[in-house]
Amino acid sequence: MTQSTFKLVPRHDVEARDNGYEALSADPWLTIDDPRLLRDAGRFVEITYRASFWDEPVRPVFRFETADGTVTERIAAGPVAGAGLWIGRIPPRTIRVDVSPTNRPGPFRFEIETIRRRSWLSLLALGFTQNPRSTRSAILTRLIGWGPESDINLAWAIGSTRLTDYPRWRRKRHRPLDLGGLDAPRFDWSTAPPIHLWIDARRSAVGLEATVHALDAQVFSRWTAAIISSTPLPLPDDARLRQTTVAGPVPATAGLVGSLRPGDRLTPGALACLAEAAHRYPDRQVFYGDEETETPEGLAPVFKPGWSRRLQQRQPFLGRAVFLRAPLTLTAEQNERFIVDAAIPDALASRLTNATAMPLRRVLLQTRDAPAAGPVEAHLIGSAASATIIIPTRDQPARLSRTIESIRAHPGSRQPDIVVIDNGSVERDTKRLFETFRQSGDVRVLGHPGPFNFSLMCNEGAASTDAEILVFLNDDTEALSPDWLDRLTYWALQPDIGAVGARLSYPDGRLQHIGVLLGMGDSAGHFGAFAQPDDPGWSSRHQAVHDVSAVTGACLAVARRKFLAVGGFDALNLPIELSDIDLCLSLAERGFATIVDPGVHLLHEESASRGGATFRRLDVYESQRAYFKRRRRANLRDDPFFHPGLSLYNWTAALA
Repeated sequence: MTQSTFKLVPRHDVEARDNGYEALSADPWLTIDDPRLLRDAGRFVEITYRASFWDEPVRPVFRFETADGTVTERIAAGPVAGAGLWIGRIPPRTIRVDVSPTNRPGPFRFEIETIRRRSWLSLLALGFTQNPRSTRSAILTRLIGWGPESDINLAWAIGSTRLTDYPRWRRKRHRPLDLGGLDAPRFDWSTAPPIHLWIDARRSAVGLEATVHALDAQVFSRWTAAIISSTPLPLPDDARLRQTTVAGPVPATAGLVGSLRPGDRLTPGALACLAEAAHRYPDRQVFYGDEETETPEGLAPVFKPGWSRRLQQRQPFLGRAVFLRAPLTLTAEQNERFIVDAAIPDALASRLTNATAMPLRRVLLQTRDAPAAGPVEAHLIGSAASATIIIPTRDQPARLSRTIESIRAHPGSRQPDIVVIDNGSVERDTKRLFETFRQSGDVRVLGHPGPFNFSLMCNEGAASTDAEILVFLNDDTEALSPDWLDRLTYWALQPDIGAVGARLSYPDGRLQHIGVLLGMGDSAGHFGAFAQPDDPGWSSRHQAVHDVSAVTGACLAVARRKFLAVGGFDALNLPIELSDIDLCLSLAERGFATIVDPGVHLLHEESASRGGATFRRLDVYESQRAYFKRRRRANLRDDPFFHPGLSLYNWTAALA
């Protein structure tokens, strides 16, 4: 085992163990105890770290504490290929550097491998090859003395690698198995239940030799495989391999069951990773890993999101690296579908949750073809539940008028109640518009003078109604789909769903919102923004109902009883920034999922009500962001519906 040259000392909720550590909570911290690191305060550095393949590759968090007590935290990439790296500035006058390598209680292994200085000019050169616009912003903000803004712009410039550059990215982060050190077994593998694999060679046996060779190279040897073929095949003399003409029952001794095609190659540690996860998490029923596919440019990654039952039903994303815990009770048809397409039975999928379906976040399988896309949902949904639409505004008569007219044009199955919360409008045109509302009788206007407090205004709107469903809407939106309100209402009424969001588009048709990604850009952001209308998005999520961690308050529906159960928006700590995301996370704490339905389509002139700027000062709403990041650190570092190997500094899927 190669010893790390950087000593890690337990600081909070972690104890040193032989050949590793034990996390005593979901928030363990180690101190990087090395004076060389503190001498680099104020400089840019590149930190390379390694973690065990048997640990979930959670994004590490680096914490920098300065002499005046200021604490800065930075979320790094998950070591999905065995190692990871973070590039950034150590704040001036830093006196302590800590790292939180995991957010799972229990054993883990983690090392700081190297720390080296990086010059600002070299990083700018890198940025110009990857993101010239953000690089120019980094330069300009630094020239005008905006240091933190410059660092964030630089992170956007250098913090991602194109998916097409995966072979180069992989070479820098992949490491071999270290069974005597980081990857030493956590339990006695000889006592583990075996893993049974079906290999379907009925259509073609091309590549079977490579598949069998990859099985023989597994470091975990307790596996059996049945090759299904109607013609005799030359097989090596291995008692673990057998040939059959039909798929019979799963062996009673099998601990896990998977399916392969000839040409599929399990990575050497794939079955060991699976066995370790199954041993550590005995309640998980389904495990699935990532894949690599062959392309003319080399291997390409297939990184998969966390479990989303709704996405799997409408746009299957699990691919082939799927394993079910035995014993199983499958019909002949279900067994055949699993063998041919690795399709899990609908009855099982409908019962799975994040607590029973586990993404391993490791490449387990190399294949010759990418996972096939599934069907796209296109049916309409109706609901006659009562709904109140709540719209905060201040002196935006033209935009508000278009919003109201679009609601009137698409009222759904039942005419909604519309409440406008007026934040002290003074313009003559606005007052004229309010008078037309009073005359029409279908829009109520409630006054809310004083400082702009989005959260409080929304809460007051909610308190003014007893409707079953609350729909919070910005005054710069327009409904584009006729059934938008029916769909929002339908989903919000489901017992397991909290907040429901929409597909929002800019006036030029580009995507503005299809869900919120936690941790993006150092807090949260609209992953997928600026995509063209026909772009299916990562895992085809732009085309199907799917789970997300949060949605924007520009269009957010929620059942009134659920909204009140979590206390509504946090008007005290988050009057403007991030209160919509905080609401979604509060609902999740109560067991309610947040989803996006792309069939709910609205136009959104983003931030028109409060204005926008090319360079936004980080000290604007700083206290709100700081509060949110303290409260939601665990969520920000590990969005369950994303992937730790993907970048938090790119609008589209890119490597971290």
